[in-house]
Amino acid sequence: MRKTKDFEVLIFGEIWTVVFEKLEGSLAGLCDGECRTIRINTSIPATMRPITFFHELFHAYIREAGIYNAELSHDLEEVIADQFAKVLTDNFDFKF
Repeated sequence: MRKTKDFEVLIFGEIWTVVFEKLEGSLAGLCDGECRTIRINTSIPATMRPITFFHELFHAYIREAGIYNAELSHDLEEVIADQFAKVLTDNFDFKF
C-alpha cells in the first residue's frame, strides 16, 4: 500500500481536512460535516482515490454552500457528486 499524506482544502473560507484511513465496511469515502473532514479509505485502489476525493469534496461543498439545508434529496446529491467527480478526474491528472 502506498502511504498517502493527509492535507487540507479551503471551501468558502472553511478549512476541511482530508484524511486517509481504513474505513469500516465498503465505504470508499466519507464526508463528515460536523468535523469538516473528508475521509478516504486506504483499502480502495489508488486509482479510485481521486474520484472518491472529488465525490466527497462535492458533498463538503454542498454543506458549506448552504445547499444541504435546501433539502436536496440524497439520491440527487449522490448523482451530482458522481458526475462532478467524473468531470474533474477526466480533465485533471490528480494522483494520491
